[in-house]
Amino acid sequence: MKSILLFVAACALCVACSECRLQPDPPFVRDIVMPTEVFDAGDEVTVAAVGFMADDAIFVRRIDPSTQMQATLRAEITEITDISVSFIMPAGYAAGAVEVLLFRGGEPMVLGSIEVSDGSLPTEASLYGLGRDEAGKFVICDIDTATGAVSEKVVCPRALDGAVTWPSTNRIFGTDRTDGKTAIAGYDFTMRRHLEADCGEEISDCIIGMFGSTLLPLRMEDDMRIKLIAANPAVSRSLPPQKRYLTGLNIPDDVVAAEFAGDSYVYLGKKGTFLTKMSLTAADGRKHTALAALCIPLYTWTLGEPIDDADDIVLAFSPVTPCVVTVNGGRSTVWRISESTLKPVIDEVLGHIDGKVLSSAYNEATGGIFLLIEAGGTKTLGEFTPADGSYKKICDVPNGIGQILSVK
Repeated sequence: MKSILLFVAACALCVACSECRLQPDPPFVRDIVMPTEVFDAGDEVTVAAVGFMADDAIFVRRIDPSTQMQATLRAEITEITDISVSFIMPAGYAAGAVEVLLFRGGEPMVLGSIEVSDGSLPTEASLYGLGRDEAGKFVICDIDTATGAVSEKVVCPRALDGAVTWPSTNRIFGTDRTDGKTAIAGYDFTMRRHLEADCGEEISDCIIGMFGSTLLPLRMEDDMRIKLIAANPAVSRSLPPQKRYLTGLNIPDDVVAAEFAGDSYVYLGKKGTFLTKMSLTAADGRKHTALAALCIPLYTWTLGEPIDDADDIVLAFSPVTPCVVTVNGGRSTVWRISESTLKPVIDEVLGHIDGKVLSSAYNEATGGIFLLIEAGGTKTLGEFTPADGSYKKICDVPNGIGQILSVK
């Protein structure tokens, strides 16, 4: 009996696959004209035919001839009329031909094939500088760490302050707080598209971070719980978490209020724990700055000890050596963060650097940390090596750059 059921299931699978290859009778559209160009991920593709309908959907598919395994992705339709359909070529395929399928009422029709260039995610990270150009526009710049060349790559319609990323997404998100309004925007380097995040609620006091491919804005509540705000899944490529609040653990009795002291939080490289800066208010009205660890899986957050002897604190993402940078005047100090506890403790000096560190980015190729430094009115890029505390300058960068980010 078991063997009969397996045979029936195999036959059903074969029928389903063969049906996916067959054209409907009668066909949904006729007089099909496929474009002949080679398309990049993010390009708009237009297919001409007679008979398209407003509710039609477009998918692209590639079948591995050796395994018959399919890789099928839905495409975003930008315009559809009776005689043509335009869609955005999805990312994820290596160079070659892909089939374009029209779905109507759950039934497929193969329109034809198009040629695509390599739309796979990059295997190595790229370093970008974010900031303003001389005209005041917010730009993303390529930084070639081998040659020191800096070139403008993208002009953004919104600022992307405190930008964050996550490996293997090849996209970034940042916060725009201009004109008294707050918005979360981003950029997808694979699709070469600007992104807008729809949170559906107040985000004026939020900070942002990414957990995998999910964008997670956080807002501090009056009772010192931190609310996880669900971003639009179409933007984040993932469903939001089911729980909604991080509860503060072991908050000192003299702390009566807490608020975020930056635009973002960064991953510590262990068990879903992140790091951010907090501004604390004591019962006597005094203000303190402290680090806070955010444990997303456990829905908790904890405070470190106050750090009152620093002009600024720069969070540094390094999964090999979790660390932060404190800035005092024209000198910066890199500290290791203790990994023995979820409570963030800076317990070891890794090195000193002349100049004010503004931003950092992890170098996965070397395990070092790229640092954006300002000194004497000039901004430079260099690399700090936590293992021996050494620092090496790489190049000068335009003064308009305020942040660096390593993205892949």
